[in-house]
Amino acid sequence: MSSSLKKNLHIRRCHIVYYVIMHTHKIIEGLNRSICKSDRIAAVKTALREFSHEDEARHDEEIQLGAANALYQKLALAMFQHHTSEEIGLICESLHCVYFCSLEMKETSFREIGKDLVHLLTQVIAQCLEHKIRDETHVPGIMENSLGVLVQVSFVHSAEVEMANRDAFLDQMLQIIHLDQSKSNSNK
Repeated sequence: MSSSLKKNLHIRRCHIVYYVIMHTHKIIEGLNRSICKSDRIAAVKTALREFSHEDEARHDEEIQLGAANALYQKLALAMFQHHTSEEIGLICESLHCVYFCSLEMKETSFREIGKDLVHLLTQVIAQCLEHKIRDETHVPGIMENSLGVLVQVSFVHSAEVEMANRDAFLDQMLQIIHLDQSKSNSNK
């Protein structure tokens, strides 16, 4: 391969990376600007389409650009306003996607929002267990994705300690295990 061809390929790769970063930045800005419920749902759907991939390096970029922070804010807003299970489900699924980042980015994110995110996700799980989030079509996905985020974050030692020391966390996990066992037994 000639040096000019290598140079052109390198330039082309740089342009693609720049485009992806700018596109992701635009999506995160959209999340940050969305306030009313319909705008939030539309922004989170767009983010979910963007974040649904298996590229750890892209997830690292998403964390660096503030995706987890923006989604955390949307989840907090949705939980303390009149929300729909669809909205909570989309946000939790989007969070689950971005946390397939590297351990280094999980640690960075946990330092910024981790304790508050763990607290908020345990509230989401509690509302599902207490049937306050009632839509049966979304509750299993909400539970699965909330737990998925907690599993991904638990790779960070300080997050693991935070979860272990959180009152009611173990109780919630046992309720979920018993819920799964009762569903398994009823299907037999």
